[in-house]
Amino acid sequence: DELYASYNFCTECTDGSGEDWGTPGIFRDFGFIEDYPQYWPFLDHDVYVLIERKNESGDIFQARFYAEPVDNEESEDENAAGRLDILLAPTKEGLEFFQEQLSRLQGLDVDSEVEKLTA
Repeated sequence: DELYASYNFCTECTDGSGEDWGTPGIFRDFGFIEDYPQYWPFLDHDVYVLIERKNESGDIFQARFYAEPVDNEESEDENAAGRLDILLAPTKEGLEFFQEQLSRLQGLDVDSEVEKLTA
């Protein structure tokens, strides 16, 4: 049996990790990226994104956008601990931000970036 503990959704953490920590904070503080679900706070845009794996093979994902931090209890039936009422359609500025980031990422030459890191 697999034992799974999550830094991202820790219910007893008192070390200052809060709503702004999420996946980027775990990477910054510990140097690794947790498995899914992943929690990405975009504080400058007042958007919190919860990314979940949606099938057993792991090749289909779903992202949900929230206007407030997501509770730390995971429940697919309750849509992230019953927070369905605060699902968010990004603002025009937020949507532009995400479109810019998508274009930037699609334009990356991954092989070139890896070569730079390993040179």
